[in-house]
Amino acid sequence: IAEEHVDTVCVARTHGQHAAPTTYGMKFVVWAYEVHRHLKRLGECGERLSVGKVAGAVGTMAGLGEKALEIQELALRELGLKPALVTTQVLQRDRVAEFLFNLALIAATAEKIAKEIRNLQRTEIAEVFEPGGAEVLYGEETPPDVRFKLQVGSSAMPHKRNPHKCERICGLAR
Repeated sequence: IAEEHVDTVCVARTHGQHAAPTTYGMKFVVWAYEVHRHLKRLGECGERLSVGKVAGAVGTMAGLGEKALEIQELALRELGLKPALVTTQVLQRDRVAEFLFNLALIAATAEKIAKEIRNLQRTEIAEVFEPGGAEVLYGEETPPDVRFKLQVGSSAMPHKRNPHKCERICGLAR
């Protein structure tokens, strides 16, 4: 989409006010690279998160005897995990906290994009719209059994194109 709109000029806004010209290609590629960084972080985090332990109540493996390391390696291999280098009673929770932090970053990006689309879909701006709407509902290309599933405007004002998906994304992100 960024390549398709590399020359589609639009107004950039700061603090909701007109600032300088930009392109939708630029706007979309900024979002794409942010998502790319999230995917990279998740991949890196996955390796740190995919560990386990079979090291006893305090992490010393004392209760498993001489073959403790072998027992742990076999059990964890069966689970698709690598052994943590050192633990106590539990695996340290910084791994899970890192994963949750990455999910929070992803949610923040999703909300940022959804809020921008919601803003650009406002009647007085009307530059970007979610797919759907009343005109799709009655199009010939839409099979009759699918029509009821498509988005319409408001129940009282079917001509509207409310940004339902973006509103849900913002709510879920919070």
